[in-house]
Amino acid sequence: MKVLVFGILQDVCKTDSLEIDDRSDIAALKHLLEEKFPALKEHSYAVAVNQRWSASDTVLKPSDAVALL
Repeated sequence: MKVLVFGILQDVCKTDSLEIDDRSDIAALKHLLEEKFPALKEHSYAVAVNQRWSASDTVLKPSDAVALL
């Protein structure tokens, strides 16, 4: 799944997009990203799925467009 990265989070992740193995929901995705990029824990950020703000329990599909904002 492709995850687009915006704003200050690009500096944290050192990229504007990431390729992530499928995750079940946003909470699992955020956990994986925060393990890979511990500095993410220091920032408040939202996750959008298919151009809509999404809650932690939003189920992710491989075809979803995911963005960190």
